[in-house]
Amino acid sequence: MPPLPPLRPLPVLTSRRAATLFADDAGAATAEYAVATMAAVAFAGLLVLIMRNN
Repeated sequence: MPPLPPLRPLPVLTSRRAATLFADDAGAATAEYAVATMAAVAFAGLLVLIMRNN
């Protein structure tokens, strides 16, 4: 097995680079909807279990 190439050092995180990296919210709303939907499904499943046990 050949040796791995050396790792490059990470670039310095300046305030300008941080603003560029963290300003992009693409997909954030989709992830929030997915989490909320999963919570609603879990709650509905819990209600079904409770209603079936009576």
